[in-house]
Amino acid sequence: MKKFLITALLSAGIILILPAIAMADPLNYITTSVNHNGLPVYGATGSVNCNGTIEPLGPLTSGAYSNNFSLSDCPLNSTVTVTAYYGSASGSGSALVSSAYTNVYVAVVNVSPVPEFGVITGISAITLGGGAFLIIRRRHIAAHKL
Repeated sequence: MKKFLITALLSAGIILILPAIAMADPLNYITTSVNHNGLPVYGATGSVNCNGTIEPLGPLTSGAYSNNFSLSDCPLNSTVTVTAYYGSASGSGSALVSSAYTNVYVAVVNVSPVPEFGVITGISAITLGGGAFLIIRRRHIAAHKL
């Protein structure tokens, strides 16, 4: 009787658990390799965006950050975009989700802002260019009058 009861309980447990496992939403595994000056970055922060579902950059494992999305949140053929920050450096990368395992490579770099030339520099360039044109023209006309 004891064996029958144990067998019945195990059978009932398996019968109840199997549908739950079968109905579980499969996952897409997104791994992100973040590097700075060619070296892996430990301690980067950022976000992973797949099909409008945004998650923070996952935990670091084996030199890459890992995020898991359900197929309903991140279906195949959608684009995953990763933005990473490391100190004052930042970078982003994207990839097409073509299988259950997708790798995204991101390089974080410091980009110094390019100074924009202001109004004074523009006026100076126009004045110098116009003055040079007038001087060359005057010399050319003077040379042909002789």
